[in-house]
Amino acid sequence: MALANQTILALGASHLSVTILSGSAESPVLEQVVHQAINGNPDQKEQWLQSIDVGLEQLSLKTSLKAVTGLVLPGWVVLTKLLKVTRIDGDGQREVVRFEAENALPNGLTDYEWTFSVLQDDGFERDVLLQAVSAGLLNRLLDTLKSHGVQPHQVDALISAQSTAFQKQYGSDEGASVLLDIGSRSVSLVVSSQNELPFIRNFNFGGSLVTQSIASQIGKSFFDAEQLKLEWTHAEGDRSKQETLNQSSEGFVNRLVNEVQRSLALYRRQGQGQSGHPSRILLTGGASQLPGLADFLERKTGIPTAFYDTFRGVSSGPGLAASHASRFNYVLSGPLGLAMRLVDNSVAGANLLPKQLSSRLEFSERKPWLFAAAALVLLSGMLVGLNFHMQSWELQSEIALLDAELAPLESLSQNVKAAHEDYTKRGAAAKAKVSLLQQRQYWVALLADLQRRLHQVQDVWLESISPEGSDSENSGNRLRVTGSLLDRENPLSQVSGNSRSRVESLLSSFENSPFIQSIENRRFDTSQPGILQFDFSLVVNPDTVF
Repeated sequence: MALANQTILALGASHLSVTILSGSAESPVLEQVVHQAINGNPDQKEQWLQSIDVGLEQLSLKTSLKAVTGLVLPGWVVLTKLLKVTRIDGDGQREVVRFEAENALPNGLTDYEWTFSVLQDDGFERDVLLQAVSAGLLNRLLDTLKSHGVQPHQVDALISAQSTAFQKQYGSDEGASVLLDIGSRSVSLVVSSQNELPFIRNFNFGGSLVTQSIASQIGKSFFDAEQLKLEWTHAEGDRSKQETLNQSSEGFVNRLVNEVQRSLALYRRQGQGQSGHPSRILLTGGASQLPGLADFLERKTGIPTAFYDTFRGVSSGPGLAASHASRFNYVLSGPLGLAMRLVDNSVAGANLLPKQLSSRLEFSERKPWLFAAAALVLLSGMLVGLNFHMQSWELQSEIALLDAELAPLESLSQNVKAAHEDYTKRGAAAKAKVSLLQQRQYWVALLADLQRRLHQVQDVWLESISPEGSDSENSGNRLRVTGSLLDRENPLSQVSGNSRSRVESLLSSFENSPFIQSIENRRFDTSQPGILQFDFSLVVNPDTVF
């Protein structure tokens, strides 16, 4: 399947890159790599956004940005989490993932643009990879890109895109491998093997610590120190520069090694190491270029360590010098993985592009085809009108023949009518099945919503939920709910103001639920010390859209 010259823009903490690939997902060809360093401290997001704006302006002088189809976000911008969720077909799965994520993340998903991809499905549960990015940051970033003519159709996180490339390039190898991406702002660690779910950890520090140390030692700006760090990294044979760099990077390297060792120990404790101890560590990312880092990691962990080979299975186009591309080997794995995903439907993936923007871009792509179709219909109408006069005399002579053939056609008409009635009946049966499936998804979403609101109040549980009423009109819309609330602060009191306040807060939260119309017939039992028992009627809203 052809890549059709996929153009991928990758954003880093201290650089931008444009990668153009052609060929096929099985045999990609690297046509062009354009790299642009950006100024500014990556720890300051506002400064980073301004640097992106300036960097895009400089990048546009080297290559066209209007052909960009995919965008790779740096790892420190995207929150990544593995979740195990109940399997539900259709749109209800997103609501289940949302519920689990709200419980698993400290701040939930409020103000985040998020998506998920299914990694494993056993028929009952699904293991999913959740990705979330600040909606405010993403929208500002997309506005900046649009001002430079960039409108990507796919937005992916670096760790997700790299995993796609890794599976394509190293997935057939036996045993588990550690992919360690060491960036300027963050470090990501992924343990991947053929028979297990990936083990993922993110560390909120990176090579910028070395830059800050150099800046402090020599009294230079962050950007000047970054340039010196890159120069010294490749200054082979200059002992003084190498010693200064080693002193500045000592704290960062020791912290990195400690985190890697802790992660591998956690990987084994969680029982994910069934395929054995990882057979290798593969390094990528700009900060992985620090002299001696690979050897130091290998000595400390006892695991063979090498650099990730982005060119494994990738050939160079005629206009690209291999020596030029190899200089930027550490930024290519993400763009390569996203390009493969764009053309290979068998590769699981997700899109962080806001839904409304994705729909608008899809319509823009279809608009020329719609105009062409309209023009074709208009032209067809003109041709029909021209031919009508030429064929009218022929039609009159055929009328007599058609009258003779009308009788058998009437019999055929009866058969068509019977078939239509059968089609109508089958359609009604199918509609009833769809309605039953929607009701099932509705009640799952309702119960998940009630559980989330109970969790917010704490120390409260429901003892029974049952239909209320005997008439068929209302029995499905009214539920009798009984439950209890534990008063930890007043265990000897039959009822306290705090207990009533918490129950009222719970009922108020229920009333705000889109699934509930009202709460009626509230009753409280204060006879048991330390526990407030309650029951009430829930009038549900069956027309809720979720």
